[in-house]
Amino acid sequence: MVGNDKSKDNAITPTSPDAKGEAGYKEERKAFFKGLSTSIGNFLALKVGDGLKDLYKAFDDLQGDRFHTAEERAWVLITGSIALALGETFTQFTKTLDDTELDQKEHILLENAFKHLGWDMDDERFEIDRDFLEDPRQISLLPRVQENLYGLLNSNGASENVATELSNNFPNQYLMALSSLWGRKRDYFIEIEKRLEPTPASKPLEWIEFWSNYNRTLRENIKAPLFDTNLNLETAYIDLNAYCETTESHTDKIKRTVFKLSAHVDDWLENTSIKSAVRMVSGGPGSGKSSFAKILADTYAKKHDWRIILLPLSDIFIGQGLSASLNRHFEYSPIDFDLATSFKDQKKTLIIFDGLDELSGKEDEVTEFVTSIYQEVQRPPFKDHHLRILLSGREQIVKKSEQLVTGDIIHLLPYFTVKKNNDDFEYVDPADLLTIDMRDEWWTECAAILGINETGCPDVFKAEDTKLNDVTTQPILNILCALVYKDQPKLFDTDTNINFIYSHLIDKTLERIWGGSNIKHKSMGELDTKKARAILEEIGLAAFNNGGRKARGGDIDKRVSSRNQNDPALDIQEKYDYLKGKKSTGFVAAFYFTGSADFSPDKTVEFVHRSFSDYLAAQGLIYWADIWSENPDTFFEKWFDLCGNADLEENVLTFIEREFSYRLENKRVTKDQLIDLKDRLICCFHKALLGDVPLGGNTLQEAIDRANRGETIMFCIIAKLAFVTQTRWNPNKPDWKKDDRHFARWLHRIEDLKDPWKSHICTYNFDYISLEGINLKRCNLITSSLFNASLANSQLQEVGLYEANLREADLSGAILSGADLSGTNLRRANLRRANLRRANLIIADLSGADLSGTDLSGADLSDADLSDADLSRAYYLEDYPPIGLKDAIQKATERGVPSLNADKMFIWRK
Repeated sequence: MVGNDKSKDNAITPTSPDAKGEAGYKEERKAFFKGLSTSIGNFLALKVGDGLKDLYKAFDDLQGDRFHTAEERAWVLITGSIALALGETFTQFTKTLDDTELDQKEHILLENAFKHLGWDMDDERFEIDRDFLEDPRQISLLPRVQENLYGLLNSNGASENVATELSNNFPNQYLMALSSLWGRKRDYFIEIEKRLEPTPASKPLEWIEFWSNYNRTLRENIKAPLFDTNLNLETAYIDLNAYCETTESHTDKIKRTVFKLSAHVDDWLENTSIKSAVRMVSGGPGSGKSSFAKILADTYAKKHDWRIILLPLSDIFIGQGLSASLNRHFEYSPIDFDLATSFKDQKKTLIIFDGLDELSGKEDEVTEFVTSIYQEVQRPPFKDHHLRILLSGREQIVKKSEQLVTGDIIHLLPYFTVKKNNDDFEYVDPADLLTIDMRDEWWTECAAILGINETGCPDVFKAEDTKLNDVTTQPILNILCALVYKDQPKLFDTDTNINFIYSHLIDKTLERIWGGSNIKHKSMGELDTKKARAILEEIGLAAFNNGGRKARGGDIDKRVSSRNQNDPALDIQEKYDYLKGKKSTGFVAAFYFTGSADFSPDKTVEFVHRSFSDYLAAQGLIYWADIWSENPDTFFEKWFDLCGNADLEENVLTFIEREFSYRLENKRVTKDQLIDLKDRLICCFHKALLGDVPLGGNTLQEAIDRANRGETIMFCIIAKLAFVTQTRWNPNKPDWKKDDRHFARWLHRIEDLKDPWKSHICTYNFDYISLEGINLKRCNLITSSLFNASLANSQLQEVGLYEANLREADLSGAILSGADLSGTNLRRANLRRANLRRANLIIADLSGADLSGTDLSGADLSDADLSDADLSRAYYLEDYPPIGLKDAIQKATERGVPSLNADKMFIWRK
């Protein structure tokens, strides 16, 4: 490399120590090259370990009086660095060969490694100057050595991929070798340092070492044990199926094209003709999003032409955009992270943003963040490089972003998918991937590692009538089921409640049954299961208040203290303090939390999986609802502190419902006890309807938000108790008959909180609710569940009930004129004498519904299902006929389940 004019005076021309032909150099050169030649000889015989040892010894034996000039010592430095880099390369090459190949190849190089690689230092003339400090890999002889190294490896048994990878990485190996030798003999190379300052390779080596350590961290992500077992992500992960959606322009029908996830993403990453630099992997909790992100990151980190950055979104400020997010991610790195520097080596770059699920409740910020990414990748420095960005999260989180087009979203599929097409979409599966049950593959690979004697997925998990069929198709839950199955396979049956799986896991995690030991975890001491559950539940509640997956140590302290004060006989405070001191050895760290589980007040602990915190939060909410509802006068003051800042998501509510069912089914509580809890909570709710509750908060809006959240969570728990006990309940007190608008006013007040398109707000549950004669005119109840609800004689004009569940509901005499009931489930609903004028009933399910005497004037029944529906005495105005009624009746007849008494309908004529 020729230096620039400014540094010409400092340039060094590496020169062989015997180039002058002076006799005085003979013995010194012989002593050094004896060690050098010995090391190369070992390389030739594939004794690379001995070769590296001898090479280092040759340098360690160098004395300060040998090879006096900077030129000579520069020659020694570069020669030795190349030799050492070759040794490291040969070491990696031998790892790709089996023992037979090693025996057959006594050597892979000819008698002179350097000459075979087309390099003779005595004939090579080049200068190194201050540019050399920026990147010592730019010396002119390296490309020739690198090119010939590829041919040498390829002709001696290395595959094309191996030869390419090793030769491409050779300049980095050389750079690291140079720094290593410089560090070992810095005093010896002082003559070079005097001419070239600062230390050669210091900046680029720091950069390479940083990324080497970073890649090692990515590797550790998939090597870490899963749930305190012998499994890790590398052994437990199997390639998932996925699909992308396209819409046919002429039919608006959605086609879901199925493919192998890794192959699809590989094509996107490597294909330079693909315009979109952004993709999103979408799936529900436990579907494998984060696992795939970690596997992908490790896979491409091992490719030397790629740079990988994996960013947990919970660790950055998403409002700052891409550049600021990267800088924040590397804020505490030992190097000054700089985008220009990161792209300087022209590597292709993949940035993975994992954890959009953790940003629940921040949809506007997420939308702005995703939009900013699309914009930034079109600007320098990003647009000038091969950059790909992968987002991981649920689709609902970013669906409002106009930049995110349908084709950019990759939807994950479970281990097994029943190929069901409908009028809205159909699967396109050219490789018949959906016919394969990947649970068998997982169990074949992982059962033996877990010590389970199964060669495929047990039949109990695959039966069509079992709830476990769906559970075990989700990667994370499949592992949990396997752990419980290993312990007690006979416990599984067709009625297994998923809460049973989680409850059993807690017990067996604490007792340490699996793993070949019946001894409790050493950090548990005398901690019994009841105390352990109490502590875990409060950690779950702390996470619940912090978005779902992470909990701050200070918040956990407060929650545990609150539980201890409420139940001092349980005495969990002392044991919790003991476990806090143990940090990484705590019993919870081994299974439930990532990292060391440091519970210090200023630290944050993170659950391994969101479902753990959701389950524990559900348990905690049930506990405190039961305790505090004993005193309605003080209920809300405590309840708002617990729930006022939290959004109840569907996963938590589902765990609450299943827990009530689980306790009832296993006779841990009686039906009367659950009804008693429901009635106590209803008394508390009545106080909320009157507005007779303390709000708290620093501002009026904050106080209102706290009230809305706390009341909504309590309302949903009441509804789940009603559903499980199958008993109706009335939110309006009987003595409010003169003014029954309290509930309607409350519903209108919190309408702004309820947006069914936001994943962080739970859909309202009105199952078994009794609201006879209530006025809910123009209320927003879309997607709500009103199973077996009583709304007889209610005023529901223009109410939003889109895709709601009104199955078996009593709507007799209700006024539903102008209501949106499109896509609503009205199966076996009682609509006798109801007013459905101008109601939107498109695609509604009215099968088995009682429509006798109903006014259908102007109603839209296009594609509605009227199978077995009773239409006796139903009517419509002569000049205001319903839309699609005849077609709906005809389709029901064609299906073999005709509408009842359709001939007894009549037209009202003036």
